[in-house]
Amino acid sequence: MEPLEIRINAVALIHQPIAQAKSAYVLVNNRSEGNASKTIQSLVDQLQATKHAGAGDDHLSRYIK
Repeated sequence: MEPLEIRINAVALIHQPIAQAKSAYVLVNNRSEGNASKTIQSLVDQLQATKHAGAGDDHLSRYIK
């Protein structure tokens, strides 16, 4: 699986519990992209993009600052 595909799948999985007003925990390491901090930032950026695109996940604002 390519890093972009992994991030897209992760964002989709993160949306599921958040849509139910539950917490989502994500474990990130260096295996997929070689840089966990950049992977985390990419996930945050993608989550914020879906939030600002009107994806209907108002719950995200509690988790992403």
